[in-house]
Amino acid sequence: MKSRGHSASAAIADHLGRLDSEFRQLSADTAELRLAGSATALGEPWHDEVGALRTDLAMAGVEIGVLRSSLDASQQAQRGQIGDIARRVDRLERLTGAADVTASIPPTPARRRMPHSLAGWSVRDAQYGAAIIARHGATYEVKPGSIVPGIGRVASVRARGNSWIVVTDKGIIVQH
Repeated sequence: MKSRGHSASAAIADHLGRLDSEFRQLSADTAELRLAGSATALGEPWHDEVGALRTDLAMAGVEIGVLRSSLDASQQAQRGQIGDIARRVDRLERLTGAADVTASIPPTPARRRMPHSLAGWSVRDAQYGAAIIARHGATYEVKPGSIVPGIGRVASVRARGNSWIVVTDKGIIVQH
């Protein structure tokens, strides 16, 4: 869209330049004829030609004025379109919540809910992402992704300090 408007403006400007050049030439020819007419008596054919040149000169002036106003209108329309685009971008930024973030205000960390410890369960042994957990005499060998009856899927097996924990969907199991 921009290139079409730009090429139209360039074509109008080029046409204006040519008309301006023709206008200057006609003005020079008219002045030359006036000088020649004052030195010698003009015959009727020269008089008609001077009249035609004056008419052409006036029409060229009108055409230049029309092209200039057309160029101004085209430029005004382009400025309006750019303004519309800027308003749309501002609206989108407001809708998406885009905000300037500065380094002076640190972001508030999200509060994580600490999972609760599952009563009756304990980690008997753990190493390299696998653990043995127990409850009321029943033992299970688990790793991330294992499903344990009553506590769901095992999310991870981690070392915490000198002990191990098993994180599940329902809570954590701590090594005692």
